[in-house]
Amino acid sequence: MKFNDAPNPEIEQKVVSRNMELMETEMSKLASEESMGGNAGRETIGGKKYSCVGLNGYADQRTGMILVFGNF
Repeated sequence: MKFNDAPNPEIEQKVVSRNMELMETEMSKLASEESMGGNAGRETIGGKKYSCVGLNGYADQRTGMILVFGNF
């Protein structure tokens, strides 16, 4: 799918499904191996502080499909 193509719900759903799968597997695995806080900082939500984690990833700029997560 090219950026200027008309939206195709079937293709968009495949992209969203694949991205969710990668976030639930590869991204979560990578996040568990990275140190939290540090340069990624902390965020306060509802009065509770949460450590953040910074990850790198690449996505196809035309489709939005995530290609890879890594520690680049």
